[in-house]
Amino acid sequence: MTQIRPDPMTEISQDPSVGCISPSLLQEEEPRESSMAVGWHRRRVPIEPILTAPGWERGERGRDVSSHELPWTIPGGAEHLALGWGGAGKEKVVMRISRRTLATGRLSAWACALLIAGAARAPATGQVLKQLTDGKEELPVIYTTMNDSGTKVWVASNSNQFGDNPNREYRIHEFDAATGTGVPRSTIAVGGPDYAYSYFAHIIAASDDGQWITFISRANPTGQNADRSFELFVMKTDGTQVKQLTSDTTVNAGSVTLVAISGSGDKIFFVSSSDLLGTNPDRHQQIYSVNRDGTGLAELTALPGEAYIDSLSVSDDGLRIAFSSNANPLSTNPEGNDEIFAVNGDGTGLRQLTSASTGASAAAVISGDGSTVAFESNAPLTGANPTVEIFAINWDGTGLRRLTTSTGPFGFIAVSFDPSITDDGQWVYFTSNQGTIRHNPDLSYEVYKVRGDGTGLTLVTNLNKVLYGTVVAGGGGRVTFFSYGTGPQAGKNLDGGYEISAIDGSGGTLRTLTDTSEDENSSPFIAADAARIFYLRRQTRSDESTNIPTEVYRMNLDGSGKTQVTTVGVASLPSATADGTLVAFSSPSNPLGTNSDGRYEVFTVRWDGTNLKQVTNGSDDAYYPRIAMNGSIIAFSSYANYDGTNADGNLDLWVVKPDGTGLKNLTASTSGGSAGARLDESGTWVVFTSDANLDGGNPDGSSEVWRIRTDGTGLQRITGDPTYSSSDPDVSASGDLIAYASQADPLGTNPEHNKEIFLYQVSTGTTRQLTVTADGENEVPTISPDGAWVYFVAEGDLFEPDPDEPYDLARLNIASGAIERVGGLMSGQTYPPYSGLSTDRHGSHFAFSGYGDWTDANPDTWPEVWLADFTRAPMVTVSKSAPTLFTWEHEAGALRYDVIRGDVSNISHGMGQNADLGPVVCLENDSPDATIAGHEDATQPPPGRAFFYLYRGTRGLEVGPGSWGTTRGGGERIPGSGSCSP
Repeated sequence: MTQIRPDPMTEISQDPSVGCISPSLLQEEEPRESSMAVGWHRRRVPIEPILTAPGWERGERGRDVSSHELPWTIPGGAEHLALGWGGAGKEKVVMRISRRTLATGRLSAWACALLIAGAARAPATGQVLKQLTDGKEELPVIYTTMNDSGTKVWVASNSNQFGDNPNREYRIHEFDAATGTGVPRSTIAVGGPDYAYSYFAHIIAASDDGQWITFISRANPTGQNADRSFELFVMKTDGTQVKQLTSDTTVNAGSVTLVAISGSGDKIFFVSSSDLLGTNPDRHQQIYSVNRDGTGLAELTALPGEAYIDSLSVSDDGLRIAFSSNANPLSTNPEGNDEIFAVNGDGTGLRQLTSASTGASAAAVISGDGSTVAFESNAPLTGANPTVEIFAINWDGTGLRRLTTSTGPFGFIAVSFDPSITDDGQWVYFTSNQGTIRHNPDLSYEVYKVRGDGTGLTLVTNLNKVLYGTVVAGGGGRVTFFSYGTGPQAGKNLDGGYEISAIDGSGGTLRTLTDTSEDENSSPFIAADAARIFYLRRQTRSDESTNIPTEVYRMNLDGSGKTQVTTVGVASLPSATADGTLVAFSSPSNPLGTNSDGRYEVFTVRWDGTNLKQVTNGSDDAYYPRIAMNGSIIAFSSYANYDGTNADGNLDLWVVKPDGTGLKNLTASTSGGSAGARLDESGTWVVFTSDANLDGGNPDGSSEVWRIRTDGTGLQRITGDPTYSSSDPDVSASGDLIAYASQADPLGTNPEHNKEIFLYQVSTGTTRQLTVTADGENEVPTISPDGAWVYFVAEGDLFEPDPDEPYDLARLNIASGAIERVGGLMSGQTYPPYSGLSTDRHGSHFAFSGYGDWTDANPDTWPEVWLADFTRAPMVTVSKSAPTLFTWEHEAGALRYDVIRGDVSNISHGMGQNADLGPVVCLENDSPDATIAGHEDATQPPPGRAFFYLYRGTRGLEVGPGSWGTTRGGGERIPGSGSCSP
């Protein structure tokens, strides 16, 4: 069959954005916008060329290149020239071309045309994910580990207190508990898969003699963890003899989450959701053991269902294990509550030690001699239990006893938690805010100890700070804890930040071990039309002399122009008008002398920090201010009784004009609360969540979505289900579309009652279910003002199954219903309601904050602001000398990347509109970052030939491996032999 093909030379000459060399490209033409980075062009172009070779730095922006210059502009002695560009979609390509090829003009324009004809696609298909802020937050992991005598303490911390950790990776530091002096012990980054909560987990553990330490890491110190999964490691406590003990290279194989070690250090126990022995195909969390030398790997449990294990503790001899879980392995936990379990060190003798139909038991710790298990619980195990208390039980399941009764003066109900037990089981140390008029009268959280029979309750610390994370050495001689807030702290922690301290078992010789500072960025808000982002920054003052302030900052969409807007001390949740000129926020500070009671009030300020105004002034706090896009009105929630309509002090929904006039209570309920206001552009309608019975049709007090005019008329309940809640509404600029999250099943399409995203259209009165997932939750829907897109946080398996169940980011096209992933690497996660989702008017720019490392640029893993830009394509770069290093900007949506190299001379027409790339070489398969670093290409093109480099990014196993790019005719670029596996 005869195929009619365009003349390749004509096609390429008509596209001045093509990065190939041919005489037709060197004619004078006017520059035009392109979604590609141009290799060469006659005129100055509005995008960045990539031109690298020995002796060159990374390209020259807008360099003029004339046709007669071409063969002579390559630096002397350069044998090969690398040319690159970013395609308009998922694919990017660069070339390394023989210098002789350029001099003789033998590069095939026909092949180049086939390769890059996809450049004609619209720039809107580009999608770049960029980290805009880079604070250096420092925070130690809460739970430390010690040797048995308590003389040495090991802490996982990202502090730079020793001057060796400028990037603030989490590393292991060793401290002398008596003197407080410390030393870094390893440059290996440590941490667990759940970034926000791994700070609260046991991710390091030391042997009794202090010679060995085991830890979790996604680093690759031994060359066995190229996929950067969270694996188990062990090393000497001096940082030598590092050994990786687990390895599962399967995509989304699961992760190690908790670790423990026997007293001798010979055997290590851990929790993992990987299928390490082929006996855990569903990748549920299980307990494993392994010898320190890597032999003897054994799976000790076979817990069914999607259960979790949230604590793990082992006796010194490694023969007894206590843990807490919501699993039902023995058919004795049908409610799926958190209960305490015990199992022998070889996996036999599994027993459930606690059982209650209500409440939860957690934080199991076993004494070194294996005789006693202590834990925390709010279940009625020995009778009524209105709070969290410390309990103990014998290993054989007998002798269940409550050790604490946590109360305070005048009937105050306190809590006790975080138990840690001595080797002989005689003493249990824990954190509590209980007290009497004489002991701990301010009811601050302090360290206590109590005997294993419930007698001898003793206050160990008296610091008037917030303390938790109690850990006692096996011998009882030393206790460590995590604290924050101002107070006596042995000369350190003047800023009231987060630190690890040590004290002896009787309460003497306090030492603060760590020395951290804070620099955290969060809560971004995009001004819909102003290309401007407002956000919160919490940063330690240079003199560490006061509490750490949180202020509103602003920056441009590209991250430039970062400027502090407020100087109030504490600011919260900024929102801005569409033109970005006026910002509303709440604050308990008193910058104008009009907020002496320190209540949260609503303030406004201009974008440049001028004209600060306090808008509200009540007897109680005002939260969650949201200003209309046109700046006409502010909606907020408050317990205050500004005008006599809230005498019962409920959380009501209010509106007020930016000048402080027009204050009005929109809900005035006698019970329940209303919050989460979102306004249409004109400030006419507000949508919100409330569990109040505002219209007489919600007597059960369920959480529902409502709307009301800002003049107080037109109240309408959008949802109504007596059992399953609805929340988090957002509204389009027109007010016609309302997106919200719900567990209800109003259409018969959510029988599992997962939290799904729904859309209500006011003009038609119709409801659509936008997401359908079998498990997990979809929440925090954020609708673009033009009503085209809904962005949301997704925990369900929308794109691929993941046993770690991370929170991810996605967006949905309202017109088509298509869902696409918009997050970055899965080493980043966002957590509702702290994700701060925000879009510009058309949804083409999307800002959010989160934990972890979405773009491989946030080693401290603490919250930063990221931006997904759907108006431009990622830029690619190549090294200026061999071996070739190919890198690219991260894409919004790509989880992993594949990279191939091919020979331009092998490119030909394929079937239909496809391009046949010919034989290729897979340089890196399932790359966990946006570079082939560690897999550089040492092969160079022979004289007269040219190599090309392509990458593709996958959005998930259920979406497919991604595309190497498409041709102008809509065909695919199809590699021949040697391509990366799907």
